[in-house]
Amino acid sequence: WDIKAGSENVIDGEYYIQIEAKDMAGNQVAVSSSFEIDNSAPEVEEIKLNKKVFSSKSGSLICDIKVKDAKLLSHNILKLYNIDKDIMFSYSLEFEKKDIYEGQWELNYSDNFRLPDGHYELWLIAEDAAGNTANSERLDFVVDTTPPVIFESYVNPLVLSKETVEPYTTTLVYKVKDETTITTNEDRYRELNSVITVINKSTGETLKEYESNGLAEVNSYKWQPD
Repeated sequence: WDIKAGSENVIDGEYYIQIEAKDMAGNQVAVSSSFEIDNSAPEVEEIKLNKKVFSSKSGSLICDIKVKDAKLLSHNILKLYNIDKDIMFSYSLEFEKKDIYEGQWELNYSDNFRLPDGHYELWLIAEDAAGNTANSERLDFVVDTTPPVIFESYVNPLVLSKETVEPYTTTLVYKVKDETTITTNEDRYRELNSVITVINKSTGETLKEYESNGLAEVNSYKWQPD
């Protein structure tokens, strides 16, 4: 018996073929073999990430996955594509065999393996035992493990006294950039902040600590003793 696509209307389900044999004396025997017809692809009902930016300081990157028809799944691949460097990473996933699978895939920052910095797309390819496949939606996230760069920093004036225009006052001027977000065409000042500490070099005493959120292209901080 041969089923060809479009030749017969056979719905998905479990079937068996039975063979009966009978001799001239009327003795009879029957043997059956079961099989399944499955033309339906699995359904990736949910895929979501716990964060949009992954770094050494952000904790694990977790992908929540929900797949229907998981009892028939045989091959599941999670794809991570680095758009900036044109590199593909693939992770094979094992799902528990039940009608609906709900679980997680987790990526930790490790000294043994690190995803290169850049902008990524992530999606799941689920394949069942019959070869039917389903692709999930694509999710975007950024891997950023490179610290920002502080450059063109200086203080003016360098020597303070009561005779300066503003007595005992100096201004720190500095720039900060984030190379990773520049390569991903994002705002180079995205969520950047700085902490400025004034320390007495002779005693080691901290005189002032100031935190600045949301940096600009050029930043400045004016300091005067309390």
